[in-house]
Amino acid sequence: MSRRHFLLLPVVCTAILIGSCGVQLAQSDWTHGFDYVSLIAKCMACAGVITAARSFARGDYMRHAFSLYAITFVCLVIRDIFALVPPLRAAFEAAHAFEMVWRILFVVANLAGVSAAFMLARAAKLALFDAEDAPYRGILWQGLAWLIGLVLTGPAIVVALTDLREGRLHSFVVLFGSLADLSVFVLAVPVVRLAYALRGGLLGLPWTLIAAARICWLIRDSFGVAPAWLWQHGTFVLVAEIARTLACTCDFSAGLAFRHVFGKADDVPEE
Repeated sequence: MSRRHFLLLPVVCTAILIGSCGVQLAQSDWTHGFDYVSLIAKCMACAGVITAARSFARGDYMRHAFSLYAITFVCLVIRDIFALVPPLRAAFEAAHAFEMVWRILFVVANLAGVSAAFMLARAAKLALFDAEDAPYRGILWQGLAWLIGLVLTGPAIVVALTDLREGRLHSFVVLFGSLADLSVFVLAVPVVRLAYALRGGLLGLPWTLIAAARICWLIRDSFGVAPAWLWQHGTFVLVAEIARTLACTCDFSAGLAFRHVFGKADDVPEE
C-alpha cells in the first residue's frame, strides 16, 4: 500500500460505515444505528492498535504503549456489547450490576488511555529532542492546548464537582472522564508536533495518522459539552458520529502503517 492509500483508508471506511447505516435505517431510527457503527469502528481501532503493538519487539517501549491503548478499546468494545446485546444487558440489569460494570469499564478504559497517551507523548518528545526542536515552541503549544482543553472540558468539570459536593456520587464518572479527556488532549501536542516534523518521511506516515486520530477524538469530545437540545438534531448527531468513526479508522490505519513501515525497515540490508 502506498502513502496515499493509508491516508485515504480512514475516509473510505468512515464513508462506508456511516453510509451503510443511513441506507439500512432510512425508514427507521437511523441515529440508533450509529451505536452499531460505533461498535464496528472501535473493533477496527482495537485491531489496528494491536497490529501497531505487534510491530515492535517484546519488551519494547512502544509495544507497551500500544498494548495499553489496546486495553482502552477492548474495554470500550466490551462495554458497547453489554449495552447493545439485549440478553446480556437484561441479565446484568436484573442483577443490578449493569451500571457498576459500565463504570468499571469506563474507568479502566480511561486509565489505560491516559497511560498510553503519556507514553506516546514521551516517545514523541524524545524524538523531537533528537531532531533539535526549539523547546519554546513546545511550551507555547502546550499552553495553548491547556487553554483549549479547559474551555472544552471546564464546564463539565465544574458541573461534576458541584454535583459531588451536593452528594451525587455518580458524577464522579463524569469528572473522571472529563479530566481524562483533558489529559489526553494536552498529551497529544507532542504527537501532533512530531507528525509535522516528520511530514513527508516514511516514519511520518503512522505518526500523522495517530495525530489525526487525536484531533478527531478532540472534535468528538467537544460535542460532549454541547447542551442536550442539540442532540435532538440529526445533523448534530451525524457530525459527532463521523468524528468518532474517523478517529477509530485513523487508529486502524495507523496500526497498519506502523506494520508497513517497520516491515520495510526490516528489509533494508545492513551496510
